[in-house]
Amino acid sequence: MENPYPPGRDPVHSVPLRELVEAYLTKRRRPVGKSDKGNIKKAFAFLAELFPDADTATFDGEALEDFQCFLIRKKNLKGEPYCRKYLNKLIGFVRDVFKWGATKKLVSYARANELKLVPAIQYGEALHENPDREAASPEAIIATIRHTKEQQIIDMVILQVLTGMRSGELCNSKAGEIKRKPGMDVWLFEPYHHKNKWKGKKRSIALGTEEQTILEKYLRGKKDGESLFCNLYRYKNKAISPEKYAEHIRKTQKKHGLERFTPYQLRHANGTWISEVLGRDHARAQLGHSSEQMTERYDHADAKKQMAVIEKRKAVGSLIGNVFDFIDVPSKEAPADSHPNIIPFHRPDSYTRK
Repeated sequence: MENPYPPGRDPVHSVPLRELVEAYLTKRRRPVGKSDKGNIKKAFAFLAELFPDADTATFDGEALEDFQCFLIRKKNLKGEPYCRKYLNKLIGFVRDVFKWGATKKLVSYARANELKLVPAIQYGEALHENPDREAASPEAIIATIRHTKEQQIIDMVILQVLTGMRSGELCNSKAGEIKRKPGMDVWLFEPYHHKNKWKGKKRSIALGTEEQTILEKYLRGKKDGESLFCNLYRYKNKAISPEKYAEHIRKTQKKHGLERFTPYQLRHANGTWISEVLGRDHARAQLGHSSEQMTERYDHADAKKQMAVIEKRKAVGSLIGNVFDFIDVPSKEAPADSHPNIIPFHRPDSYTRK
């Protein structure tokens, strides 16, 4: 961030953190999303818990490091520590608020830049690390579909598997967003609200004959602007939320003891399949990513290629295959620590895990 003031002329402001975040949430030119708004409030609530009397003049880089340590030790309602990525997300919101405050002359530019210099929480520093999400297996998807009673939930699962759309795009889809013309083999779903709309990007999802067959019964009798997928029991005229959609899937899996997966993993399964069959760029286009770097997490083709290498090198007569004859395999009767090439490691009695 470039400082518009000459050296030594940068004003030092003193605004309570509570007033700073309130101004950010109410006066920001681009409205804050509902999810982000809750996380921003949570981040500054944690800040108030650690620094009840802090203001923009006293909260510096050292205080932000103390706040990071505080968050690492913080427990959620279940008594479990928060994961590293979520903590970095909260800290990122704090930096964003201070950065916005500097543009509104509520925070000094020097203070906003100082917070940017504090590194994020690194892998291994937090007490909890969420495992990487994997694609839902075909067996788990079919089993869940077979045990689901609500036809609408079945249709939504199939649509997400076929298109890879986000849960929010699926649940909030409306009749007027489906572009269909006579004689068109492919329909287009162009959601008005989507993740990257604030960047000025458009989202378009192609719908084949299978998707059209499912959607036709939900489009019948609907006017533009009316939701396609509504709640099944209460508030039936209101669009089903992504949380309620996920809850229907979770209850079915729990009731019948099935392998668990989330709606996001259905999207992941679609991206993985496309990446393996057609390539990463096709998966990027289908999933609506801005760059292939985002799509990389869905691409497991490298792991399969490595497995193919392992199988290939076993071929008799290959250059690498010949080294197998020189591998010293220990006898099954002898204990592992008696092998001459293995040096046993003994942990000192004084060693304690930190």
